Amino acid sequence: SFHLFPLLPFELRVHIWRLTATPRTVEVRLRYNSVALDHQDGENTLYLPQPYPALITGLTPIPAPLHTCSEARNALILGRQAIYQKAYADCIRRFIGKHHHYSNNTANSTSRYIWANWSIDTLSMG
Repeated sequence: SFHLFPLLPFELRVHIWRLTATPRTVEVRLRYNSVALDHQDGENTLYLPQPYPALITGLTPIPAPLHTCSEARNALILGRQAIYQKAYADCIRRFIGKHHHYSNNTANSTSRYIWANWSIDTLSMG
């Protein structure tokens, strides 16, 4: 370890923290649920189960520099030049939020997120 690191000027430390960002493959998996949608067929309303992505599960661990210390975390996720961005994974409300017939309570599940550096990371969806 470099014991004099805290004595370096703040701007240099921030630049060094930014250099710790390395390309990663961010793996996510879609989970599907059936949702009943209103479809008008003459005078009758049909409720058809349709598969819609309900939740995206991130499989890639949080980037290691975000675990290092608060200075590193702040240098990498705050401000106009943030390196990593939090991408929320609860997409069911945007996809089917206007429909009110849900087959389960997935829409109310806790939001999950992934950390991604959209400049250098590769997103792998499956």
